[in-house]
Order: sequence, then C-alpha cells, then structure tokens
Amino acid sequence: MNVITPDTGKGSLSSNSNSDEKLVLTAEPGQDIVLSEPWFLRADFDRAGPDIRTPDGVVPKGETASILAGPRTDVQTAQSQGAAQVEPIGTVETIEGSVEVTCADGSKVTLRAGDAVFQGDVIETGDGGAVGIIFADESAFSLGEDGLMVLDEMMYDPGAQEGESAILLLQGAFTFVSGQIAKTGVDAMVIETPTATIGIRGSAGGGSVNGIGQMTIAIANERGQIVGEVTISTDAGSQTINQAFQAISVGSRAGSPSEPFVMTARQFGEAFGDAMKSLPN
Repeated sequence: MNVITPDTGKGSLSSNSNSDEKLVLTAEPGQDIVLSEPWFLRADFDRAGPDIRTPDGVVPKGETASILAGPRTDVQTAQSQGAAQVEPIGTVETIEGSVEVTCADGSKVTLRAGDAVFQGDVIETGDGGAVGIIFADESAFSLGEDGLMVLDEMMYDPGAQEGESAILLLQGAFTFVSGQIAKTGVDAMVIETPTATIGIRGSAGGGSVNGIGQMTIAIANERGQIVGEVTISTDAGSQTINQAFQAISVGSRAGSPSEPFVMTARQFGEAFGDAMKSLPN
C-alpha cells in the first residue's frame, strides 16, 4: 500500500501554463492509493485519457472514481447507454427539493416523481433535497439532503426468486425497507459505504455517512413488528444486529465496527428522519 503525496517519488507534479500545480497520482497494479483527506466523497471527476482527475488535477485510481467519472470512451458510452436503456431497475416515488441524476452516458438531468432509474445512475440530492425509490424487487430506499449514491447493481429474477442488489452510498442519511432480494441471503442486498459493507437480510432501518466517511446504521421494525438482520463488516471484523433500534457505528475501514448500542425511537427519528419522510410506503 502506498501513500502518495507531492513529497513522494511515486507521483508526478507538473504545472500548467498558468503555473497552477497539478498532482498526478498513480499506483502499481494491486496496490492502493491512500489520500490524507476523503475529498473524493463529494468530488467532481473528469477523465483524462485512461485516468480520472479532479478539476485540481488529482488523478486517483479506483472503482469509486471510475464510476463517478462516467464512460471512458465513445464505445463504452454507447455500450453503457444500450445496457442502461434495456430495463429500469426502479422508479422514483417521492421527491423533495433538488435531486439530480448522472446517467451512465454522462448526461445529468433533474429527477422527478415517476422517473425510472437505471443501473449505474449516480444520484445526488441538494440542500433540502430528498428522493425515495421503489426497486424491481419491491425494496424501498430513500436518500436525504446533501447525499450522494450510486445504483451500482440490481439483478432480480422473480421466477427463480434470485438476485443481487448493491448501492454505493458515499454521503448522506438514508432509510430502507428490504424486498425480495434480501430474503435470499445476507450478502444479496448490500450497501457499500466508504468505511463498511452493510449486508441486509429481511429488515428495515436507517443510516448515515458523514462528510469524512464515518457511518452509523440502525435497524427498525418492519410491518407486523418483524425485525430482520443486518451485518456490518470492515477489514477488521464484523457485527450483526437483529433487535429493533440496535445500532452500529464505524469510523474507519481498517477499524472494527462498534459494539451494538440501542437508539431510542426519538434518536432514530432525529438521525434519519429527513430521509425517512421520503421513504416510499
């Protein structure tokens, strides 16, 4: 694992015609780049050839930046457009304030109630914004204000009752009610955050990712007072919660999840209420 800074020999530092410094970060295959600040959680990315760069000239390698930067070539653009337009994976049920989606072809539009969403969509809510989505497997998900998420994967076969669902949640408060996919296994419905992987099985709950990537998640009752199960995993270990209003917090991907603690219903509402108001019934 490498830490790349302007003072190391692993990166290259160049200046443009206006003498503005640009830092180019590269990593050897199989190695990671570790940044001193989690600026990428809300960064705007552009492609420069095969790489990703920010307007300030930082070029991180990695899956997150690659997704947020959009298609790499015209061929990939055409392929992603074709794939995305085959079938939507969900429908916007509720909208509050400003909510934008960046599609797989790189276009950005304002979302409205009734709009379809597709695999690969990057959804961003503004100040006071929120969105609620019903997915193909009947799961529901909402994202509160100043949030950013990627609809990374959704495959569901209702006949075989098999599928996989993955959301990349980079920032913001969210709530969810699991659907058919989550019944097939604890790893079938997953929410990826900067610090933890959340495996959901037959449950409802809420969570939040703050500006530096720290995450909190709590489980709640579903209809009929049923409580499912959520497993939170990091590189250092995992914890499972399966009682109403149990919660876990995670500060670092390298650290262990906290011991389970209990939220009151009021604390749950205060933490995730803005997102919960937009959660489809």
